[in-house]
Amino acid sequence: MAEPSKTWAIILALQVQLQTITVANGYLTDAGLNVWTTDGQRPDTEALGLMIYSDSITGTPSQRPGKPVRQFPLLIEFAIGTDIDNAQQQAHALIEDIDRCVEAYTKAQIQQPTLKATPMEVVDIAILDRPDGEAVIAGQVRVMTTYFR
Repeated sequence: MAEPSKTWAIILALQVQLQTITVANGYLTDAGLNVWTTDGQRPDTEALGLMIYSDSITGTPSQRPGKPVRQFPLLIEFAIGTDIDNAQQQAHALIEDIDRCVEAYTKAQIQQPTLKATPMEVVDIAILDRPDGEAVIAGQVRVMTTYFR
């Protein structure tokens, strides 16, 4: 099989990093046990885990003639049922875990760059209380990287 696209390789690298989020690794949650890149991987809507979505890729070829630079935002989403007594607390624990995990990944990227991309950084965090009237508290963490073609 051919090598994956550059953007898919970035998504897979983020997935591997997020899979380190476990209590055994010093995090507050075990969200890293379930990190999905497509809805079909999620066993059911009740499963606690993280979903990675890509957002609009932007950039203009004129930044580096012949070698375009692209900004590549990614969304890491989670949802926690409101039937859990401490759902709001768990949402904040997940946010902290994701933030710490991306920070650790950034340090690793700086020390040993493997992708032709800038280290990822968290640029936006949102808690979405009961999106679409569902009985969940959802959250999104937007991370940004820039890659070079």
